[in-house]
Amino acid sequence: MYYLNPVLQALPAVTLSDTYTSTYTIRKTPGKGALSTIEATVAFLREVSQMPAAHQNCLDAFGKMINAQIEAMGKETFIKNYSDRIQ
Repeated sequence: MYYLNPVLQALPAVTLSDTYTSTYTIRKTPGKGALSTIEATVAFLREVSQMPAAHQNCLDAFGKMINAQIEAMGKETFIKNYSDRIQ
């Protein structure tokens, strides 16, 4: 949407560095560098505040939600559907 719209391109923008990696293991992403909304929001806040550890509590809560969803679906289902995401 951004690349097709010159009006959006004219707005001020912040570009995130490539140092962020998604931990959203139960989501199929379109690309290797794709972040979830909460991960992108925390990355943005860290970039503009220049505080690398800021807002870690948001990511900790996000991690707990992911783990709860994995537990709810069961290990077998997780492995079947997301084996490529297991580290």
